[in-house]
Amino acid sequence: QKWSDKAIALSALINERLWDSQKHYYADADFKTHEISHVLSPASFMPLYIGIASEEQAKCNRNRAIKNLVRYVNANFDNTDVFMSPTYIPECAPQSEEEARRNIQNYFRRVKTKRVSELKRTEKMLSLSPYDEKLKIKRKKLREPLRYIYVIEKQVYKSGPYRGKMNFHYHIFMTGGLDRDIMEEMWRGGIRVNTNRFQPERFGVEAAARYCSKDPQGSKSFSGSRNLKRPTVAKVI
Repeated sequence: QKWSDKAIALSALINERLWDSQKHYYADADFKTHEISHVLSPASFMPLYIGIASEEQAKCNRNRAIKNLVRYVNANFDNTDVFMSPTYIPECAPQSEEEARRNIQNYFRRVKTKRVSELKRTEKMLSLSPYDEKLKIKRKKLREPLRYIYVIEKQVYKSGPYRGKMNFHYHIFMTGGLDRDIMEEMWRGGIRVNTNRFQPERFGVEAAARYCSKDPQGSKSFSGSRNLKRPTVAKVI
């Protein structure tokens, strides 16, 4: 009862001190100085995932998360990049978010290593066919740093032989350059995933963001590589 009362009191304090009713998201606070920062950060979405936000606050936070994801996707990806949704067969599925995140980071490392060897192979082919435009485009893309954004979605089996077990799948925007078949074969989840060229003109960025954010898991609405370009937001005067 003691800890339950403390949790209720803390929830009330967070809603009282950190909810910004004008900007419709939770502000962040410096743990040491207790200063309030109104810059949008991953901490702004934490109350949504730990269940202390009201229905109205959760809706505002979710809409804010989608807008933020749209801005980052627009700033970092175009129709030369890929959108993929890998998952696991039940026997191979991780049983914690920590393991799910570790698996996807290992996958990105494999992709990064493969891009290096594929760039060398492409440059060698270009030395033999220096006027091949497709190879030039591929080389240019492989020379770009690998960037990615991903959202994790969790499923818990409610019946059958895997009842109570978890499964995860991911929605990923990632720098192109590698053949999509190669990217699929590098996934070690037991399922050959479907990887598509990102086509914002056909499947809009906001639609993709809403699809990715329908049931995100963990403390962040989305995660990404450290080298993502920060989107510029025009100020309304």
